[in-house]
Amino acid sequence: MSLSYIQSELQQRLRPAPRQANGAFRSSITFDRDFCGFDGHFPGNPIVPAVCLLSAAVLLAGDAAGCPLQLQEITNMKFNQYLVPGDTAHFACRLAEQPGGGYSAAVTITANENKTVGRLRLLLTK
Repeated sequence: MSLSYIQSELQQRLRPAPRQANGAFRSSITFDRDFCGFDGHFPGNPIVPAVCLLSAAVLLAGDAAGCPLQLQEITNMKFNQYLVPGDTAHFACRLAEQPGGGYSAAVTITANENKTVGRLRLLLTK
């Protein structure tokens, strides 16, 4: 299965919300048991792969920017807990334009009664 296929699946499942008063963009995604990212990760005890959460964060940043963005650099990424089938991940993204083009994004992912799943700091290009 290709990354572009997973990204397409993620894009279809993302539910964007209006921009918040503090400038944050929000979105959520429910990882149903049939989500393709669970294939082989791990049989009998599936968890959402980190690459799927990273890809969803990049897609949300692109929605916030109003154009598709590409990952240039992960400046920081830490996950505190994993997600299993049926969990809904909530993404909050703060996007800032960088001098010379591109964007920086600070993304927080929460789930299961607002517990922090992960935090990402990304550099993105058009």
